[in-house]
Amino acid sequence: MISKRITSIITSSAAVLTLVSAAQAGTATAGKAPQQIAETKEESPFDKIWSLFSLYKNDSNPILQELNFSGRYQGQYYSIDGDKSSDDDWDHRRFRLGVKAKMLDKKLSLNAEIFSELNPGGEFYAGFKNLNLSYKFSDEFNVKVGKLEPEFTYDYSMSDTLHIFFERNALVNQFKNDYTSGISVFGKSGKWSYELAATSNTPDKEFGEFNGGWSTTGFISYDLKDALSVDKAVWRMDFMHSEHDANDTLMTGFDNGLATSLDLKTGPYGLVSEVIAGFGNSNNVGLILTPTYDITKKLQFVGRYTLALSDEDKGQNPQKRYESFIGAPKGDVYNSVYAGLNYYLYGHKLKLMTGVEYATMSGGDSSWTYLAGIRAFW
Repeated sequence: MISKRITSIITSSAAVLTLVSAAQAGTATAGKAPQQIAETKEESPFDKIWSLFSLYKNDSNPILQELNFSGRYQGQYYSIDGDKSSDDDWDHRRFRLGVKAKMLDKKLSLNAEIFSELNPGGEFYAGFKNLNLSYKFSDEFNVKVGKLEPEFTYDYSMSDTLHIFFERNALVNQFKNDYTSGISVFGKSGKWSYELAATSNTPDKEFGEFNGGWSTTGFISYDLKDALSVDKAVWRMDFMHSEHDANDTLMTGFDNGLATSLDLKTGPYGLVSEVIAGFGNSNNVGLILTPTYDITKKLQFVGRYTLALSDEDKGQNPQKRYESFIGAPKGDVYNSVYAGLNYYLYGHKLKLMTGVEYATMSGGDSSWTYLAGIRAFW
């Protein structure tokens, strides 16, 4: 079964690559002068396909300006070999469907998406992920209310549709962040950006029970690009405080958290470095380094090193995907090294990803995880 799935993925990817090459070849052999070719940029097959998701667009309508069909699919094959066990399968990692709308001169935005658990035993309607309204009073002050995801740490500062790695790092996963009901205020002034959010720790399929604890998260960031004369340089500082109860399911890993990161990019080279600390029943600190190199405009190398330390013997968890699948133990020192290649067929909207990760936990337990997948969003 697994071999058939892998063959299907490879065949489909090859077919898409053939279509892309044919489209590019057709443009290059049209017999036009270089200037004419540069001036005549034809719509690609992907442009035409993705335009179908735009259901309505009319900037002159005072009530509704845009209505789009939204969604994402992320599927990946994994094979993990540990010291005590091994496992492999195809994982329907994420599947969501919904709508996005912009209203009232694009100041009011609606985001509503359900998610499905496509793996065996899962539900097609597993609940809402996004279900929120946001209003833009100005660039400096925006408000979002409803079901949302707090942007604590670099990994949670962006949508998973833009991730260049398969999974968030092992330490940030231990905070147990996810979509939940709450309110956030955010904005940008000059080179500064910020967010402050209050969210419930008791979610359910819709808005939650509101009978548990609450968390407060926030960040500030500063654009250092001009000061460092590079293509991108963003410094960021995050905090988290959780008043979690015994029956809460989110933000229960630590009582308080801090993180600081620096995102650098110059030419084809990139590096994100982050230090994360969590304080509570155990006190953990981690260093995450994510270097990148753009081999071509479509092909990118991605690396990541993770070091997580705890002051408790079993205070650090292994990666929940996929190390926990084979019963990898907890410990006080966790190390992992990841290397992968991403191929962007249509930017982040359609990309193929491959990677391998080696991880060790104190006590000598180790594992190798091999990954290959596809990610798409619209």
